[in-house]
Amino acid sequence: MSYIQLSKNKENIGIKPKINIAYENNEIFFKKYNNDFIIDDDIKSDILCPDLLNIYFNKNTSYNDLSNILKNGIFSMYSDNEIIESMYLNFLLEFNGNDYEKYINYIDDYMVLTINLPYKHLVKQLYLVSSSYKKLCFKVSINNDIINAEQVSLIFNYMLLDEYMKHEYRSRQFEYLFQQIITYKLYNFNSKKIKRILFMKGLCRGFYIYGNINNINNISLYFEDDIKINYNKLMIKLCCKKISNKLIYISLNNRGDIEYNFEAFDGGINFASLKYSKLIIDFELEENEIMFCPILANIMQYNNDQFNIKYNYGDLLCSINILEDPQWNLIYNKLIDNNKNTCPIMNETINLNDEYATCENCNNNFSGNAIHDWLAITQNKECPICRSEWKLKNYILYKNI
Repeated sequence: MSYIQLSKNKENIGIKPKINIAYENNEIFFKKYNNDFIIDDDIKSDILCPDLLNIYFNKNTSYNDLSNILKNGIFSMYSDNEIIESMYLNFLLEFNGNDYEKYINYIDDYMVLTINLPYKHLVKQLYLVSSSYKKLCFKVSINNDIINAEQVSLIFNYMLLDEYMKHEYRSRQFEYLFQQIITYKLYNFNSKKIKRILFMKGLCRGFYIYGNINNINNISLYFEDDIKINYNKLMIKLCCKKISNKLIYISLNNRGDIEYNFEAFDGGINFASLKYSKLIIDFELEENEIMFCPILANIMQYNNDQFNIKYNYGDLLCSINILEDPQWNLIYNKLIDNNKNTCPIMNETINLNDEYATCENCNNNFSGNAIHDWLAITQNKECPICRSEWKLKNYILYKNI
């Protein structure tokens, strides 16, 4: 019907037609490569927005198996190996309330899970008509050796343009704001507190926290040494937007809405002007994993039939877990000198039973989590105080006993 609508305007050559945009919904199935499902064919559209992700499982798949699959599954959108968005499937499902029964349909021999994608709030739409030299690709990775999806499909909202409008898009340069979500998976074991240094870049309007929200006693966010957010249980309940039982949104510019609009980043925080930020989360019980997901502003640039992403924020999916880094696998008991028991990065005391590392050049002691995050994010692997090279033999953690 959309092509028919547009074809009626062919006689209006040289005159702006009355109907210049037509709309369609279309489902495209991914091709399977091992545990990855990929769409890398040319998409027959001028402007589009991915709307619904359908994952087909065996109809006997249990909800427990489904939860394990979604935990590490990833949905990505990219072009010429330039990632536009990449998010975990369980995080995406939380935008829908994480109610499996509500979003599952049984069709033939399949159990089909449908996830509403939040791209209307993030990228808004992609002008493929102005990017004919770049191919837009989508990928779903399901890292589960026991149970995998049978097939995966995407339902798109298509917009088809007539020749007049295509010429308009191709003949001009333009750029527009879109939002990227960076996901930090933060791990901590045998502790009721997560402390992490976050070396973020870009303009940020707020962030999501995903995990066992009811287990959180306090959330603190520092910009260098200044505290920006310090929410106890009551403040979390009153000042955060609850998306689901496992997902909350915290605004940095007093705009409680998470919808996409041009004023969304007014009053946000420019992390590029900060040396570092520090996140501290206190729990009632020991917590193993939580996701910290800031929303950052980026620019999509269209120029001469090509589009590019203006800012590179690094990996969109980051795992920070000091126990999983093989370079830090030697831990010795060593009582710290009380004159040097303050971590220069965190500006906090290294207490008994805490893990720490020592620079062989300046002999400063650093909290294990803090120095791990520092070295993971800096290219030159230098001591944050004396700037000497942090050599491999210094990758030793001590326990303050």
